[in-house]
Amino acid sequence: MSVVFIVCALMSGIDWSRLAVAFVYPQIPEGSLDQVLALIGTTIVCYNLFLQSSAVAAKSSLRDGGVVNELVVRKQQWWLRLDTASSIIMGGIISASIVVVAASAFEESGAVPLTGSLASVANQMKPLLGDFAGIFFYTGLLCAGVSSAITAPLAARLAVAEALGWSSESGLMSALLSSAVVTIGTILAALPFLKSVVLIIFAQVTNAIVLPLFAALLVALCSNKKLMGRFSNGCLSMILGWACVAITLALSIYKLVKLFSNL
Repeated sequence: MSVVFIVCALMSGIDWSRLAVAFVYPQIPEGSLDQVLALIGTTIVCYNLFLQSSAVAAKSSLRDGGVVNELVVRKQQWWLRLDTASSIIMGGIISASIVVVAASAFEESGAVPLTGSLASVANQMKPLLGDFAGIFFYTGLLCAGVSSAITAPLAARLAVAEALGWSSESGLMSALLSSAVVTIGTILAALPFLKSVVLIIFAQVTNAIVLPLFAALLVALCSNKKLMGRFSNGCLSMILGWACVAITLALSIYKLVKLFSNL
């Protein structure tokens, strides 16, 4: 589906000069702060930090007899950097392609997914997929929901289990926690008076609002030479890291101020 979005973005007929300017000088149109935060929240998901770090640590522990020392990290460093860089680049390209396709779909009416129909996005795929565009698009949405229904409970279980000292591999409490996350999410999605799109945006905006807290902790820990040794952040990485924290924090504070001022 990612490849289809990239191809559809190239076929969308969008003004590429405007797009290039927007990449260099991004702007937030009036009333679109929620969509901007939702895009940040769905691209940089907080719980993925726990999920990935736990998976890497578990594999290293199993492979190296429970010892994760500097020599082990040095061997894996190149692969870790390649994995992180490729994930960020591919994720950025795919997210940008989805935004381009959605912008092209809603450009004429000026509607956004909150008020417009998602069928407009599916229609943008018709030049490539023909009559199968709708089936393909909604199947992709279903698969995205299923994958999130797996990763979100798993990450929640890992985070809470580590915080409370439970066994993250098995155990009744961990299983109940994962089941509770799935059950609550399913019940909310099934409520007839709640729009699914609104729920999705609410969840991703929440992710974006709490992101600066986790990002600041991550940057601080990775910049600590006493803790990380030769693997600590360099000057450039530290500057870029704190810049990202500052930008997301500013957007989150602005959103919270607007929210409470309207109460």
